[in-house]
Amino acid sequence: MLADGGEGYTRRNDATRAVERVRDRSTATEFEIYEDNAGEWRWRLRGGNQQIVADSGEGYDSRDGVEQAVERVREYAPDADTYNLGRAGFEIYQDKGGKYRWRLRHRNGNVLMDCGQGYSDRSGARDGIESVKRNAANAGSEDTES
Repeated sequence: MLADGGEGYTRRNDATRAVERVRDRSTATEFEIYEDNAGEWRWRLRGGNQQIVADSGEGYDSRDGVEQAVERVREYAPDADTYNLGRAGFEIYQDKGGKYRWRLRHRNGNVLMDCGQGYSDRSGARDGIESVKRNAANAGSEDTES
């Protein structure tokens, strides 16, 4: 994850406008880099009214790491897709080892489930999602001991 909303919004429309502010390079916004109380480096993006539009959503070990994250946001945000989730949505991502994985996220950001294994290509992760969609609704449940 490169960024999150920074603050909660009571209306979907307000959240959509915030996304557009992050995308629009001409809007008066300013990245602020800081070290939090836990010693992690973070960034936040403030709008012209000084309200937080977005933030890093996670901490970084070094100032250099957070500065690289800000550059990725600057590069990727203008062309990034917007996903309007219902109650939940699948996402495919590449892990640190270069494997593709999927996870199902609730619209509040919590991970409901993940694939538990890596795939060598994106299509393998998509196939895994399709299998879950076909089979999970009718799957039984069983208690097992670890």
